[in-house]
Amino acid sequence: MTTPTTTQTVAPNETSSRNAGRSTAFRLFFLLLLLGAIGYGIYWFMFLDHFESTDDAYVAGTQVQVTAQTEGTVSEVLVLDTQAVKAGDVMFRLDSSDQKIALEKADVDLVKAYYTVKIAILTAQQRKQDFDKAQIDYKRRMALQGDAVVSKDEIDRIKLTLENAKIAYDQALAATENITEVAQTARHSEVLKAINAVRQSYLAVVRTDILSPADAVVSKRSAQLGQRVSAGTPAASLVMNQKIWVDANFKENQIRNMRVGQTAQVEADIYGSKVVYQGKVAGFAPGTGSTLALLPPQNASGNWVKVVQRLPVRIEIDPEQLKQHPLNIGLSMNVKVDVLDTKSLPLAPMNHKAELKTDIYATQLKIADEHVSAVLKRAR
Repeated sequence: MTTPTTTQTVAPNETSSRNAGRSTAFRLFFLLLLLGAIGYGIYWFMFLDHFESTDDAYVAGTQVQVTAQTEGTVSEVLVLDTQAVKAGDVMFRLDSSDQKIALEKADVDLVKAYYTVKIAILTAQQRKQDFDKAQIDYKRRMALQGDAVVSKDEIDRIKLTLENAKIAYDQALAATENITEVAQTARHSEVLKAINAVRQSYLAVVRTDILSPADAVVSKRSAQLGQRVSAGTPAASLVMNQKIWVDANFKENQIRNMRVGQTAQVEADIYGSKVVYQGKVAGFAPGTGSTLALLPPQNASGNWVKVVQRLPVRIEIDPEQLKQHPLNIGLSMNVKVDVLDTKSLPLAPMNHKAELKTDIYATQLKIADEHVSAVLKRAR
């Protein structure tokens, strides 16, 4: 028994309708593709054409090396790694026993020098009185010369007394370095020498406290309790978070239109695209990373392969944004620089001078001078 086979027949008008629909869909697709390409071309020409970007960028900052200024043994450690410190905060203390003993000796020597010079000045004043009296006597005798009451021997004796008084006064005046007033005793060289010794000894005592020179964060503490250190021994490394910038390493074919002052948009991997820092180009490194390395390449050796070089470009970031979204040095960044404005010279250096200073050391010297004044006040 055979089963009848059913054959489906497609009408010609239905086939034509399907082909027409496919052709319309393809036309629409290619039209949308063309419009997208044109739109992207316009967007690239208007916005992307004058931007240079790189993800080879990292946060950099000012690092401060704290060192001991005097010799001693670490008796106190007051900071830990990652701890924030303020300018003038005590980070370490050294045992100050030796320095205090030296200071007491210097104080005694200063008082002794002051009294010695003071006595010399008083002696010079007395010699001056003797010289003045001898001058008056000599003038009186010379006025009576020729009278019977004044002999030649007496005049010679008075003249000799005057000469001896002058010699004694000159010697006393030389001992005082021509200082004739007690109030000016501190101007004498011996007293000044003793004053400087006191200042130096007092600074040695003060410097047993190792201070932070600026507001910063402790990145690495190297001094340890009980360690014997000398002047210049590294005690800790600090990072000043207020002095933060980005080093963006652009390829050499990306910086032909890059100029100092151009605006930049910076994103940090830690915050993502939600936080966009506003920055500007601050300057260019004087050489590529390879030439500034510890072992620069020797391209003249003959074994040479050309490699596209990168030049570090410093990008300054808005300080107010850094306060809201802090960054730590070494973090990865994405940088995009608007290179449309090319008025200034290429590869120009920074047009301003960064100033870093601290007044903690001047304050220490001021305190030392106050101590000297107190010692002299007691001596008077």
